[in-house]
Amino acid sequence: MTYLELGQLDKAEPLLEEGRQYTLKAYGEKHPAMANHLASQGRLLVLQRKYKAAEKCYLQALDIFTAVFGPANQRTKSIQQTLGEVYQRMGKPKAAKSYRERLAKIT
Repeated sequence: MTYLELGQLDKAEPLLEEGRQYTLKAYGEKHPAMANHLASQGRLLVLQRKYKAAEKCYLQALDIFTAVFGPANQRTKSIQQTLGEVYQRMGKPKAAKSYRERLAKIT
C-alpha cells in the first residue's frame, strides 16, 4: 500500500514531489510517466481538498495523455472522468457536465 492509500498524506506529499522531479529529469515534461505523477499529485490534492491545484495537475496530465495516446485511450478517459469529479467538488457543475459529455461521445 502507498501512503496515499493509507491516508498518510503528510508522508505522501514529499515522496510524490521527489518522484516527479526524478521523472521530469529522466523523461521530460511531456512523457506519460510525468502524466502519471501529475495524476497522483492531483489525487493527493483532492484528498487535501485543494481542488484548484488538483485541477491544474489533472489538466496537465490530460494534455500529455491526449497528445501521446489520443482521446479514446483509457488513460485519457480516466483523467477526463476524474476532472469531471473534481469540477463537481469545486461547485462547477457545468464544467463537470462538459467532461461527462465528452466521455459519452468518445465511448
